[in-house]
Amino acid sequence: MKKIMAAVIIPLMVLSFTGLTSCKSGSPKKQKAQEEQKEVNTIRKEIEKNVYPLPTSAEVIRMLTDLEVGYILGISNPADNAKKYITSAKRSANLGVYGAD
Repeated sequence: MKKIMAAVIIPLMVLSFTGLTSCKSGSPKKQKAQEEQKEVNTIRKEIEKNVYPLPTSAEVIRMLTDLEVGYILGISNPADNAKKYITSAKRSANLGVYGAD
């Protein structure tokens, strides 16, 4: 009789323990990871919305070529002035101006 009781009670206990743990909606670590992933996706979408509308340099060149806009050689900064742009900030500003021209 003890063997029969043990054969019935042990599987019931195993099923009840597995049933109790499966009812949870997930571990706190998984929930936290899912929330962090949602935040990352939200930030990624905001960045794409605000940054990617800017055309790349290749797109600008393609647009200028499509519009058949000519390039005026004398309008850009001469190469001799390169010695004046020593710091990174000055080089960046000159590159921006050159790109805008």
